[in-house]
Amino acid sequence: MKKIPSVLELETPALLLDHIKLKNNIAKLKTKFATLAIDFRPHLKTTKCIDIARLVLDGLPKKITVSTLKEAEYFAREGIDDIIYAVGITPDKLNRVLALYDQGTTVHVMVDNLDTALQLQQRSPRFSSILSVLIEIDSDGTRAGLKPDGDQLLEIARTFQQSDKLKFSGLLTHAGSSYQANTVAEIKTVAEKERQAVVAAAEKLKQQGFSCEIISAGSTPTAVFGERLDGLTEFRAGVYMFNDLFQANLGVCNFSDIALSVLCSVIGHQKSKNTLIVDAGALALSKDISTASQTNYCGYGLIQDPVSNALIANLFVQHVSQEHGQITSKNESIDFNQFPIGTKLKILPNHACMMAAPYSSYHVHEDGHVIAIWDKIVGW
Repeated sequence: MKKIPSVLELETPALLLDHIKLKNNIAKLKTKFATLAIDFRPHLKTTKCIDIARLVLDGLPKKITVSTLKEAEYFAREGIDDIIYAVGITPDKLNRVLALYDQGTTVHVMVDNLDTALQLQQRSPRFSSILSVLIEIDSDGTRAGLKPDGDQLLEIARTFQQSDKLKFSGLLTHAGSSYQANTVAEIKTVAEKERQAVVAAAEKLKQQGFSCEIISAGSTPTAVFGERLDGLTEFRAGVYMFNDLFQANLGVCNFSDIALSVLCSVIGHQKSKNTLIVDAGALALSKDISTASQTNYCGYGLIQDPVSNALIANLFVQHVSQEHGQITSKNESIDFNQFPIGTKLKILPNHACMMAAPYSSYHVHEDGHVIAIWDKIVGW
């Protein structure tokens, strides 16, 4: 019988994915949306992996969201044929989008300005397929999109109406301010603001004779805590599958729900600096320090024992360079005898999407043993 390797046998740094926690995280939102008359369209920019997509989509419509065209191409090859590309389109990317249409995949592209809409309209006579287009709505002022009561909303929709190769399919918004909330009550307020903005924009368009097949909203915090969904046709979320320290600090999950981590090795002791040196730095962990805006600052990640999965009290990654991480203690001296050279440690992510992005595979484990290696894609 082939030996099942322990995670402690892996060469580091390695991207670990707890299979049980992953399935539990997926099940929680699936259960919530199963009782609602609204589609759930998972965002797969976090995972970039068909094995995870199959778990997520089991029992759901085969509709997804992506953030790169490489993701769209990858998932289309795996048979998913209804995809929102949730980044504003530029004309130079249209050939890749239309090639997917030619293969039988619908890719809804997104615009938030009249210039891009006009460029699509001017190029559309040469399109080989009818291109589905969404207008992005700014529901909270944190990133891109049009204000729901702005004049350009109708102007852009009319521009699409002028071409028989462009189909205006609806609206999309993302409440980025849900990540700035400090309480569950604040997240609920953001969720309602998100819903109201995109529904109001849809109503404005409907009054002028435009139909909105898609009225899409979503983020992981608003998916977990949002209470009203009326007027929406679908909801999107992605990081909930893995969860991370930022989400735990928001109250979206518990620290014990975080499924993703990086396995690293202790490669040095800097006793005069009260620091452990590990072989996981900025490229292995990302340089995301989003928890700096929260009460519980986690540096570049908190430390877990890879066998017990218990958080090691007070330890965190204080600094990173390209391939080195520096772990120190928040309020006491490190007992270096507990962490001899070669000791394996797990680092939990501030931002799971950023941690996972550069790796080409997940080491999927249960109870400290690797049960599978799931490949993923990288790049654009």
